[in-house]
Amino acid sequence: MATAHFWGDVLKTWADVSALARCIDFSPQVPIEQGVQAFVQWYREFYQV
Repeated sequence: MATAHFWGDVLKTWADVSALARCIDFSPQVPIEQGVQAFVQWYREFYQV
């Protein structure tokens, strides 16, 4: 799948947020795919689109 890139897009990252996760005692409980799907469903229902 081809993706268009725009000025300012971050093409690669090596961010390590593990220290933040430990500091605030947070770890995701929902896989990203499931979370995005749920958000899109909520958005469409909320904004009736």
